[in-house]
Amino acid sequence: MKLTDDLTRGDWTRERFGPGWSVAGTVGSGFEAYARILHPVPASRVDLDVPRQLPYGMPTIVEETVWPWAELARRNGRSMHPLVQSRRLNDDESRMHFDDGWYCGQTRSGFLEPEYLADIVTRLTPETTTPGDLTVGVWEGWGELQGTGVVYTASGDDGSAQAAYDEAFRASVAPEVREALARTRYQPPRLFRRRPVVPPLLLELPDRRYLMFATDAAELSNPDWPLTAGIGWDDESEGVMPQLVWPADSAWCIASEIDFDFTLVGGTRAAIAAVLDSPILETYEVQPDDDVSWDGDVVNEFREPAPQLRNPFA
Repeated sequence: MKLTDDLTRGDWTRERFGPGWSVAGTVGSGFEAYARILHPVPASRVDLDVPRQLPYGMPTIVEETVWPWAELARRNGRSMHPLVQSRRLNDDESRMHFDDGWYCGQTRSGFLEPEYLADIVTRLTPETTTPGDLTVGVWEGWGELQGTGVVYTASGDDGSAQAAYDEAFRASVAPEVREALARTRYQPPRLFRRRPVVPPLLLELPDRRYLMFATDAAELSNPDWPLTAGIGWDDESEGVMPQLVWPADSAWCIASEIDFDFTLVGGTRAAIAAVLDSPILETYEVQPDDDVSWDGDVVNEFREPAPQLRNPFA
């Protein structure tokens, strides 16, 4: 995946994206059909029979997983439907902790896990004539990109800059520290250099600007692709994920808006049918004019926080 300054890649978006909180305004108008993918809910189970661990009194976690929104709705007596909103399923902290030791965390906005994106791209690939030419749009404001308009990329491929930095780093520490480091597998901090990104490289859409990267379906179909993409990932920490993905023929588009904890897909009816058929995604078919803002969930009424939080771990 490489940063690109070819703004013509985004020409099709200018007349098909709009302000507001509709499906079509977010992922593009003019597609035959649309799907909504709900980002999973992180969930953990603690052992209620084990005393809290000192020094902070944290419970012992014995299991970690992810839930579909339907599980949270079931536990909280809420209803699932195409425009359901997560904040209507767990209005306050008391509805995130359960008597059987399970508790859930917050869903992630603007971030669809690589394995789920890979599944979507794999299903959409047969519905484009240009699988070898995809564009990825990443919102410019992510902190992992080290500030607006700046992308960090690794230093020279030959490793000479890193080697020189390693030597300087080791020379800067006391001899006894250097000897201790030599007996370990410690590595000096990795050296990075900045590559400025000037405004002409940014795709401008209503209320958002994006860095654009050129890639292909084969790369995005591999869940490990973010590790080599230059978007803040490494072996120890996660970076960002794309907000937009589309092929050169504009046959479909994937949108993970930074303020939404779900992803929208627009495409042909066959493409959307393939996404809706995924066994690992929690999906709904939606309509282009549907309101996907928090107020779009008119089935589940907002409930005021409970006067006293029901937290079995307190």
